[in-house]
Amino acid sequence: MKRLAWLCPLIFAVAPLSHAARLQVLIPNFDSYGTGMVCVVDQEYNARFSDLMRAPDFDTDPTNRQTALKLMTFFRDVDQDACYKLVGTSAHITLADAKTVYVATIIYEAQTASRVYWKVVTLDASSGAAQSMTVDAPAAK
Repeated sequence: MKRLAWLCPLIFAVAPLSHAARLQVLIPNFDSYGTGMVCVVDQEYNARFSDLMRAPDFDTDPTNRQTALKLMTFFRDVDQDACYKLVGTSAHITLADAKTVYVATIIYEAQTASRVYWKVVTLDASSGAAQSMTVDAPAAK
């Protein structure tokens, strides 16, 4: 038992670090659009992101191009390095260990961006449990 005595403090020091949650994002008809991104708002920007979504000019229509542009601008200008490029019908990302985590998914037509679809969800990642979300973009016409 003496040999393992040094290990006990290490176990307690490492245990809290394994609390991050994994999120699986499913986009069944991603191929009809061609490109997109999934963004996880950094905790320090939660209030600003919440204000953006409550603004009177924030159109909640998930196909509104202006709203998609506002979301993209937020991530370009405010919360840089928060986005991951989507390359297929699913993505796996790690979420911060937090009670409120905003995840924004923006899908758009690769060539002209004439068609867009966006979705914002609020998740509780404090439990560290794996989660899943589906982004059902409108079918291509």
